[in-house]
Amino acid sequence: MGENIFVTADGKNDNIYVYHQEPAEVVMANREDINSLNSLDEANLPGIYILIGDNRRYIGQAATSVISRLNQHHKNKDWWTNVIFFGREDSHLVKSQTDYLEKKLIDLFQQTTFDIDNSTQGNQSYIDKLSKAQADNLWSIVQEILLDVVNIDLFENENQIVDENTDQINCYVIKDNQGNEFSDSSMRSVFVKMVTNYYNSSYKDQLSKLIVSDKPTTINILGTKESISKSGYKLTKEISDGVYLYANFSKQDIIKKISYISDILGIKIICNF
Repeated sequence: MGENIFVTADGKNDNIYVYHQEPAEVVMANREDINSLNSLDEANLPGIYILIGDNRRYIGQAATSVISRLNQHHKNKDWWTNVIFFGREDSHLVKSQTDYLEKKLIDLFQQTTFDIDNSTQGNQSYIDKLSKAQADNLWSIVQEILLDVVNIDLFENENQIVDENTDQINCYVIKDNQGNEFSDSSMRSVFVKMVTNYYNSSYKDQLSKLIVSDKPTTINILGTKESISKSGYKLTKEISDGVYLYANFSKQDIIKKISYISDILGIKIICNF
């Protein structure tokens, strides 16, 4: 599928990886290799970049060259250790598209458990339908490369993985205005019970629209494949034959997802959390 190129410079073993799948290119690098990135062709093109450090993320854009922005962040942000950035091989990524993609990723990351370093929501410049479709296609290919080739889910937070047994504290209860009630000593378990009940009831058609033909994620919470972390922890629960729910959320994010489902189904859900 993608082409994996291991780049070295000046005789040093740099941790720089470049992946290509027309028209997209994705680069992964360590901060310590920033000098080598200066001479990398892909880093001297427009693109979107994600600074990575522990539980922190920053999403940025470069209208001319990614490396110019990374050099700035190398001086003014001391917390990041790695970077992932992407763009087009032909460099045909215009400002309206980088604005659109930057805002899109900021919105997506703000739905996760990561601490987002961005102080704004990104720019909202006008983008025509064709440019937007091209940008969405680029992002789709980038996600495909990261998930299928590199085995990285940008929105999965390994630091948030907690054994279910450590979540046994209180009795959590969810009620709705349809007379349903779900309770358990684990907040994640009661969340799974709620979604399972709704999916296997008259709300199935509405929830089925959320199912993606792949592993569910923190963003697309329903999918057709089981998701397991690199450390072997199951991140999903099967709520019906071949339908999996992403369940590895923090307590705060479970509340957000309950509100999200409430809006989709048009029912009032009350929690005692």
